[in-house]
Parts: sequence; structure tokens; C-alpha cells
Amino acid sequence: MIFFMSIVEEFFVMNWDGIKLFSYAPDIKDMDQNLITSFFSAVQSFSKEIDHQNHGLIDSLSIGDYSYTFISNANHRLYFVLKTSKSKKKKEIIGKLHEIEKMFINEYQDYLNKFDGDVTPFQKFKIKFEEHFQDLFVKLKGMW
Repeated sequence: MIFFMSIVEEFFVMNWDGIKLFSYAPDIKDMDQNLITSFFSAVQSFSKEIDHQNHGLIDSLSIGDYSYTFISNANHRLYFVLKTSKSKKKKEIIGKLHEIEKMFINEYQDYLNKFDGDVTPFQKFKIKFEEHFQDLFVKLKGMW
């Protein structure tokens, strides 16, 4: 078996309250992703509280061999979070996050404007996400 490594390990779209709207984690099966997004929301809230004059946000967080990179969309009160290997270039990561942000906002603009807490419609984004970024995922391919 050969592992094809790329930029995307995990990806989350969450609102500023920590509600997970969409996630992609191809190799994670047992982790509570709502717990992760709640943690990220709490960290960002804490950061804003500390730097309330500048509305400071954390743009990255390192845990073990991985980094979580954040971008924020103030218009829709969303965070886009990408987990990657620490060896990946931040400029490349930010570029991919902005691509995903644009795709997501374009797809769900109307629904985001009247969001009522139902995250079901966002699950359809997985197909578009995988198609567009298929070469970026961590893939496992069996070779015999």
C-alpha cells in the first residue's frame, strides 16, 4: 500500500458559535467533530476577548505534527479550518482555504443568510468539495 500525501488532512466549516456546518475528514472515524469545532470556537472567542480592540483571531494552531489554519468570513460569521502537516506552506494553505470559502459561500449564500440551525443542506457540499479538490486529499491506494 502506498500513501499519497497532499495538503488536506481534515477540513471544517463552522459558524462563530461553534456549530459545524460541514466537515471532511477522510481518515477520522471515531472523533467527535462537534467537539473539535466547539473547541475552535472557544479558542477564537478567547482570542477576541484578549485582543478585543483589534478583534484578534488566531490564524493557526499547532498540535503534534499538524497545524490547523483558520480564515474567517465576517459577513457570514464563519470559520474555515484546514488541518495539514506542519511542513506545508502557509501561503498555499491560505490560498486553498479561500478557494473553498468562495465555493461554499457561492453554493449556500441564500441559506446562510437565513440559517436556522439546520445543517443538513450543507452535507451536499461533500460531492462538490471532493470533485474540486480530489487531488488534494490524503488517499490510500492498494497495489498488489
